[in-house]
Amino acid sequence: MEFSNDETTVRKKGGNISSTVLGENVMSNGVYQWDIEINEMAGSYICIGAIKANNDWNVKGDNYSSAMCVCSDSCAYGINRIDGNIAMAKGDIIAFIMDLDEGKFTATGPNNKFVYTQTGLKGNEYVTFLGFASGSTYQLTIKAN
Repeated sequence: MEFSNDETTVRKKGGNISSTVLGENVMSNGVYQWDIEINEMAGSYICIGAIKANNDWNVKGDNYSSAMCVCSDSCAYGINRIDGNIAMAKGDIIAFIMDLDEGKFTATGPNNKFVYTQTGLKGNEYVTFLGFASGSTYQLTIKAN
């Protein structure tokens, strides 16, 4: 894993190991918005979204099953389809809103290509989640709004 000096870009290049990157800022109340831009993608999949901050997980590739995320292989975990189908490509920007006042998390694809949401989240704490599959090469930029 490589991180930019300002820690807004993460890059995973190949390798036979899956990796998980978690945000260090805990979302506990209020509204949080961020975008993830796909700068480079090749190989297997990536899953992006949020996961409980106090989740009993260890850092390995199958953490996506405990997260609320959309994945580049058109799968989603812990989040419900509202509209469209997941499709991701280089240059796409995926928008995320974690509204803990309303207890709702939303992932929206570019040009509203897809919308996924999960409700009932009040009273929990979350962090951003990036799950990289083994053998994949991705470069992502995260932008807080």
